[in-house]
Amino acid sequence: MIAAFADLGVTLNPEVLVLHFLPPLLLLDGWHIPKEGLLRDKNVIIELALGLIVFTVVGVGLLVRWMIPAML
Repeated sequence: MIAAFADLGVTLNPEVLVLHFLPPLLLLDGWHIPKEGLLRDKNVIIELALGLIVFTVVGVGLLVRWMIPAML
């Protein structure tokens, strides 16, 4: 409510947010994940991770081949 009346422009540098606030939040979430659920779903997690890697490599490869045909 105060910000609506006061013109105190605060600029936030995105690098400060990414480097100082995001890692502690991710670390905290990593500590609080239920271990039983993680171990129960490990096969699905590995399949999705490897599938994303393969999809990304093939997709980027096809994109580069399409954009620069001389790279063959």
